[in-house]
Amino acid sequence: MWIKRLNLAAGRRFGMAIEQFPRRDSLDAELNRVINHFGVETILDIGAHAGGFAEKRRLLGYAAGIISFEPYAPSFAKLRVAAAADPRWDVHQIALGSSDGSADFHIFNGDNQLTSMRVLGSHAALFDSTITELNKIEIEVRRLDTLWPSLEANPTTTMLKIDTQGYDLEVIEGAGSLMVDIPCVLMECPVQAIYSGAPLFEDIAATMRSLGFELTGAFPIHRYEGIRVIEFDCTFLNLRR
Repeated sequence: MWIKRLNLAAGRRFGMAIEQFPRRDSLDAELNRVINHFGVETILDIGAHAGGFAEKRRLLGYAAGIISFEPYAPSFAKLRVAAAADPRWDVHQIALGSSDGSADFHIFNGDNQLTSMRVLGSHAALFDSTITELNKIEIEVRRLDTLWPSLEANPTTTMLKIDTQGYDLEVIEGAGSLMVDIPCVLMECPVQAIYSGAPLFEDIAATMRSLGFELTGAFPIHRYEGIRVIEFDCTFLNLRR
């Protein structure tokens, strides 16, 4: 108890204090709870970029399977290097969506984290006032349910992490009947329209509810004007599990 009081006093005096890592109210702590509760054996890291999400899970103790999907070649090259020494981390250079085929992929300036199958929307400048489109390429797209037999995963112990820059519900649609068994989903849910035609927070929550999933956590990612939220990371749990 004295350590707790000392830590509180230090926080008041110096503006900082020692905290549990991860914090109990953080996204990382939420994911640890979800992974442990459902006995997750495979995480599908959809929209993996350079592999930062998977690396964070390893840092926080998740040792089971990870399958990452990233369509953009420069990001995929970094992803492949990150996963090379990890025998339980597989990577695929494709995008997931609502149909099998190909799609235009829009490349924007910056660190490639905003690349998307959608064009910029009305609020993109709130996120980054300097963002502009540099190029457009064609990429391969697969439905998750048609790709599933090759993944050797059990849907009842698989978590979906989807970060596809406005294309998340297309990925959910492409999962088809797998959504009956998948226990948990992590998605980016925008409050503001960074991408044209992308569903917003309330649309995503309603769609997930119609599929039998409950919103159980919402964690702000980006803000503007110091307080107004642009996007949330949201966790959804399958009420049938």
